[in-house]
Amino acid sequence: MKYSAEHFEITKRFWDGTQRVKDTDIDGKEVQRIIQLEFDQSGKKAAIERAVVDLMARTLTPTGVKGKFSEDVVDPLLKELDKWFIPRNQITEEIFDEWHANTCDVVLGILRKYYYNDKDRNPVQYGKAQKIVNMTMKELYCLPGSEKYEKYFVYCHIALDSFTLEWVQRNILNPREKERRYLASQLQSWSAPERFRKYRQPDSVSEEDIKTEQKLLWVIKDWEGKRTKLDELLLLYDQRQRTMKVNEAKRLWREELTKLTAGWLPPQFMKGKVSNWSLIPDKTTSFYGYDEYVRWIRNFFASNHTYTDEKTKKSLTPFQAEFYIWSEIQLELAAEAFYGQDIGKYETVEEEKSTPEWKTDNVDEKDFDAQFKWCKERFKEYSLDKKMTYLSKRVENLQQLLDGSQTPLET
Repeated sequence: MKYSAEHFEITKRFWDGTQRVKDTDIDGKEVQRIIQLEFDQSGKKAAIERAVVDLMARTLTPTGVKGKFSEDVVDPLLKELDKWFIPRNQITEEIFDEWHANTCDVVLGILRKYYYNDKDRNPVQYGKAQKIVNMTMKELYCLPGSEKYEKYFVYCHIALDSFTLEWVQRNILNPREKERRYLASQLQSWSAPERFRKYRQPDSVSEEDIKTEQKLLWVIKDWEGKRTKLDELLLLYDQRQRTMKVNEAKRLWREELTKLTAGWLPPQFMKGKVSNWSLIPDKTTSFYGYDEYVRWIRNFFASNHTYTDEKTKKSLTPFQAEFYIWSEIQLELAAEAFYGQDIGKYETVEEEKSTPEWKTDNVDEKDFDAQFKWCKERFKEYSLDKKMTYLSKRVENLQQLLDGSQTPLET
């Protein structure tokens, strides 16, 4: 896909900053007209109202307190926005995150005044508040005049919902699981002291050993989910090779490696599940709280250059990329659903079998359903461009079939 960091190119994908309002014509009849909002108090208020509508309060249980959350939250949130959009000499992640956390706390407090999370009267979680705050910033970015405040949006967070969490799962957490499996597969072979190049003479080590070690250490050091255990492990590696006898260093390093587990990632991620965005807690109540998602996403964009401006070649910020991500992941899901219902399943399976990735030893050739299930799993891993190209071809084939210009393959 092609991406642009230009303000207009980004915002036109979401909202043009207009609003429909009720009015009366010269005959006194009620009509609707469209007004153009600006980056002022009226525009900010409209942005908040649009974000609150996105809350889907129907999933919550009212507390019975009189009043309306949608009305009560506007003024407090406007005040928080005014605190942010003030003249600033410096804007950093830390400064924005502090403002963001305080603003979410304000919104969460008002939410809990009017709603419980469910019929069991559990409190509304942080996930609901972040959605309102993040969507408000997204709406604000689309208002004419906001381009003058570009720097104020640089460190904005991605709004977490079912679609963006699906994207996180596919692009950030699943690759972590693949690296975890690779690391686990290497532990046994690395348990032998002779595999440690750091403790041997360079001329006695093969090129393959060097590449294996470099890849393993890169996986450990670059792993998003690393916790204290990994930090201690790396410290042992760095210090003991300098301060201990070689044999002792090898023994201790080997022991630490064999103890290494994947405990630094939440269990549900290792099972391929994604938390409900509305139930995501803040950082103080769970290891995999909202702050963890923010960190995972930021680090992904710091090392991944998929979302890059086509002209400048500069990476988009997570906030900018979300305008593309949200629509792309929906398109991917729709493409996968279409593929899964493909009436030309036989042709699909036959085409997949011609690819180098096909592994007949893992699929019973006589079990057609298992073959097609394998195809769907493979299709899910394709890039969006490849998915759309494939589907275009399938639609074209189906159209030819309907027109009678093509004979279906015999099953």
